[in-house]
Amino acid sequence: MAVITASVAVLVAVLAQISTWSLEHRNRVYERRRAALHDVQDAALAVRSSLRLFAAAVRDRTAEVPPGGEVAPTEDPRITAAREDAAAVLALRLARVESMPVRESVRRWHEMARYSFLGDDAASDPDTEVAWNAMNELIGEQLTVPGWWRRRTAKRA
Repeated sequence: MAVITASVAVLVAVLAQISTWSLEHRNRVYERRRAALHDVQDAALAVRSSLRLFAAAVRDRTAEVPPGGEVAPTEDPRITAAREDAAAVLALRLARVESMPVRESVRRWHEMARYSFLGDDAASDPDTEVAWNAMNELIGEQLTVPGWWRRRTAKRA
């Protein structure tokens, strides 16, 4: 009888540990997904700032040129490096996001922003702002999705 009781106790302990590991794993996955969404938002903000600096530098450069003159295609290497680094960080952070709609939204905004900040007619400022807001709204919706444990306890209530 003691052997059966001990065996049952060991089995219960093992099952409890497996259950705990499973819950911890699901929570880690949930937190990793949330962190990826926050990181991609931060990276997009850095890209937006670097594009604004780049656009300002281009406008300043063109303002120095007399009417009818040509602008030499040069830009400050520091601004170029900052812009390229911000875009690289965005691409890296975007690779960690699992949601395909979020990825597409971020890419759509980034493509529009690259042209809009230069004053290109292909993407207007209002269109870019709409894409920016849509991207952030979609990320916000993804962030409000409750974790596995909350969904499980909500079903019981």
